[in-house]
This record gives sequence, structure tokens and C-alpha cells, in this order.
Amino acid sequence: AAMFGAQASPDAPEMKAVSDRIAAIEQQIAGVQTGAAQAAALQEQARAETDEWLRKLEPYVLGPGRGEHDPQKYLTPSSTSDPKELAFRQARCAEAKALLAEFDQAGIAEKGDALAEAERQLRYAIQSFEASFAEHVERSLQAAEFQAREIAGFLQQQEAAGAQAVLLEKDQLAGLRRQIDAAAGVSGPGEARVAALQAQFSGLEQRDAALRQARVAQTRLTPDRYAGGDLAQLKQRAEEITKAALAGARILRTTIISPDWKEESVLEPTDTTHTALRYRTTRSVTAQVAAKLGDKVQLHTLDLSKDLQAGGSWGPVYGHIMFTDAMLEQNVQ
Repeated sequence: AAMFGAQASPDAPEMKAVSDRIAAIEQQIAGVQTGAAQAAALQEQARAETDEWLRKLEPYVLGPGRGEHDPQKYLTPSSTSDPKELAFRQARCAEAKALLAEFDQAGIAEKGDALAEAERQLRYAIQSFEASFAEHVERSLQAAEFQAREIAGFLQQQEAAGAQAVLLEKDQLAGLRRQIDAAAGVSGPGEARVAALQAQFSGLEQRDAALRQARVAQTRLTPDRYAGGDLAQLKQRAEEITKAALAGARILRTTIISPDWKEESVLEPTDTTHTALRYRTTRSVTAQVAAKLGDKVQLHTLDLSKDLQAGGSWGPVYGHIMFTDAMLEQNVQ
């Protein structure tokens, strides 16, 4: 028994070796358990990160009729001629691109099928919208360029016609001006074709003015074409604008030559930096005012406009002189 007890003593070399092996095995088991727990925690963290990114990306691609569609987040993958809706889509596209840049920086290794599909759909939506918007810009520029060519061709014919020349309708140059402004609104600052159109417009104005100067004896006011109940107020506003522009001028006669208000919606920069856009709906009519300043009688063609307000009402009438032609006083009436 004594011999057995001695052999079984914990201090015996054999028993100590066994105890050390057991302790080492227990330490290995504890390490494995700790590693497994850490791996599970990392896996859960990765899953939570993937779910969070899916929550951020999906609203931009879940269209109408799909699950949790959010009309304030969804990026329609095409442009539109509606300026208000276009501004909305441009803002959503900018948001989505910034979010994707942040997503790329996050460097998600294991995206999973749902997140990978949301990413694919969003990249496609951005690409599709930008391509469609580029086509929209091109159509707007082409429309302005076509209109400018048409007017240039007409003026060239009239310049060759001499005394038989026919003058442009005043609304034609005003319409071209609006078309150029619309093209500038969607194409953004620095577009060379817009600059060329603006320079061409200035030349067309000068050519039109030269034709009109050559026909001073034939220059007369266009009769009233407007029959709205606010005719008198519009004439008064046109006269006020003319007097403000020409101090001391005496008004001889005023007509409103548009048959009705013309309504247009445009997208335009909010300031000279062109960093933000706004949507504006405007109604306009054209007026003519014959005025005498000193010994000169001139026919002024004015734009009168009013803007749609946030509450749905129309704001006050404002305007400016678009064109001025010399005329004979006896031709005023």
C-alpha cells in the first residue's frame, strides 16, 4: 500500500506530467471555445452590417408595387420632361451615388445575395438615369438649335427681299429665348453649345432690329388679342414697367397682343453658382407699348409674367421690355 501511495503521489514525476498534459488540453479547449465565440460574434457583426446596408440601399430600387416602396427615396431610372419631377430625380440620383461611394469604402466582404442584388440594381438605376438625362439634355439643345436655324433662315430671306421683307412675329424671338433658357437649365454651366446659342441669339436680335429699322414707316402696334377680365390691369402694369425703364416717357397707346396666358414650367439654377436647381411654373403674355421720349417715338414689346406660388395661387405680375422699335407717331393709332 505504501508503495502504491508513493506511486500515486501528485508530486511524483509521472503524475505531474499527466497533470500538465491535462492542463494543456483544458487550455486548448478553452482557446477553441473562445475562438468559436469570437468567430460567432464577428459573424453576427458582419450579418448586422450587411442588413444595415441592405436597409440603406433597397429604398432606392424598390419601385411601385414592390414591398416597402418609398416614393420619396425610389430612383426612377429615366429622365422626364416635367421639371419638378426631374429635379426630384436628380436629387435622388445624387443621394444614391454618394451612398454607393460610402458603401464601396466600407468594403463589405460577404455581401450575401440580397445585398449584392440591391447593389447591382442601384448601380444600374444610376447608370440608366444618367444616360436618359444625357439624351434629355441633347434633345433640349437640338430643339433650341433647330429653332435658331429656322429664324436665321427666315431673316436671311427677308434681308434679301428688300422693301418686300416680312418681319418676324415678336413672340418668335421670345420663344427662342425661352428655349435656350430651358436648354441652359438642364445642361448646366459651361455648356459650349448653350454659349453658342446665346451668341447666335444676340446676332439674330441685331439682324431683326436692322430689318425693323428699315421699315420704320410700316411699324404699327398689333391690335389687342387678349380678352381676359384683367386686360385693363395688364395694360396698366405694362405702362408702369415702361415708365420705370424710361424716365419721363409719355405713354401713347398700349395693347396686349397674346390671345391668352401661356404657361411654361422650367428647371433653372437658384443662383449664379449653378449648384442647386429649382422648379418654376410661369404664365406669360406679350404687351406692346408705344411711348414718346423727347422727340422719339418707340414701340416697346414687353413680357408680362406671374409665377405659381407654393399655395397654388399666382404671384404678382412682373415684366421687362424685350424689344424696342422706332416708329412714326402718326402710326400709333
